[in-house]
Amino acid sequence: AAGVPKVVEELERELTGLEEVVLPNGITVQLYSWVSTKTRTVWRSLDVMIGAAVGDASKVKLIQSTP
Repeated sequence: AAGVPKVVEELERELTGLEEVVLPNGITVQLYSWVSTKTRTVWRSLDVMIGAAVGDASKVKLIQSTP
């Protein structure tokens, strides 16, 4: 499962741009843009949330277990 995170109001006020982009595989990501008024540097980032679960545990190889 994949989706985009909720944009909270405090974050949205700092952004100069926010758009959703659908990738060729059908997953939607959010593209954020903001600018530093001190350095005039433009920044961009992509956000996506992905969840995964074991569909068939007999086909899984455990690489590392965390305590």
